[in-house]
Amino acid sequence: MENLSIVESDNLLLYESIIERGLKTFVEVGGALLAIREAKLYRLDYGTFEEYCKGRWGLKQSRAYQLMDAAEAVSTLKSSTIVELLPATESQVRPLTQLEPEDQAAAWQQAVETAPNGKVTAAHVQQVVDEYKASTHDEYYESLAESLAEDEEGYDWQEDEDDALPVQPAQTSPAAATQPSSMDVHYSSKDHTWETPQSLFDLLDGEFGFTLDVCAAAGTAKCERYFSPADDGLIQDWSQDICWMNPPYGDQIEIWMRKANEQVELGATVVCLVPARVDTGWWWDSCICGEIRFLKGRVKFRTPGKEDQSAPFPSAVVVLGKGIEAKTVWWDWKQDV
Repeated sequence: MENLSIVESDNLLLYESIIERGLKTFVEVGGALLAIREAKLYRLDYGTFEEYCKGRWGLKQSRAYQLMDAAEAVSTLKSSTIVELLPATESQVRPLTQLEPEDQAAAWQQAVETAPNGKVTAAHVQQVVDEYKASTHDEYYESLAESLAEDEEGYDWQEDEDDALPVQPAQTSPAAATQPSSMDVHYSSKDHTWETPQSLFDLLDGEFGFTLDVCAAAGTAKCERYFSPADDGLIQDWSQDICWMNPPYGDQIEIWMRKANEQVELGATVVCLVPARVDTGWWWDSCICGEIRFLKGRVKFRTPGKEDQSAPFPSAVVVLGKGIEAKTVWWDWKQDV
């Protein structure tokens, strides 16, 4: 094991003294963790930063990243010319980490200016962030569609012809503008009826032997035992099961992924089919501690009585469970069907 230099040893003592002062100094703690990780100051006694956080401080990986994300967000706010009041607590900052750094200052300032009775609560910040994400939703996917169109000419459609995106006609009238897109369900929690491709599920079921589908409906459930929207899988116990989870996409996905990790701590194994949204806070909080299988091509979801639709985003299977090695796999899953 490589020894630390005198300067590095001094730096480690300094950063650790900051952490020891308590988590109430969340900005300093997150900054210290960032510095330790980036310089690999943990390397003398620990193989990875995650092992260091758990062994030295009893911090789960997800908690350590929450603190580091919060520290980075506050640093972004400090450098902004429009921010007059900085967050006082980590709970105020945490919703901002769901946004891109360039959007955090505007969202925070809006939260400050619109706070009821001048009191900025975490719930109010989350509401502003949700509204901000909703307002930029259409712009994001218009940009994504343009990017896909640019890539189409060079894409090998013969190799992956089943994943071509359907072309949507332009909306030219007010009446047409009110009609929901067939893809809207991929971005929201409106509907539980978008069914996992059977061939993909069968591959994973053969590997894991699922005993419970934690969020499904009678027409789309992949297991004999399942939780419907009426059952509300978020309040149920999964801890004794090997779980399949294709969660509703949208704002609720963060809640479902957090629930999955909580149930893993109690003994569950949870295999999740989710958008490969590596730019989001929930991905870093909930996915990177598991085995991540990035799927080649676009997953084509099913819905009863309608034509199958290819998702306009890449997807990943995330395997969470005790004893599951954290690693990344590039999976050409159709070759295994």
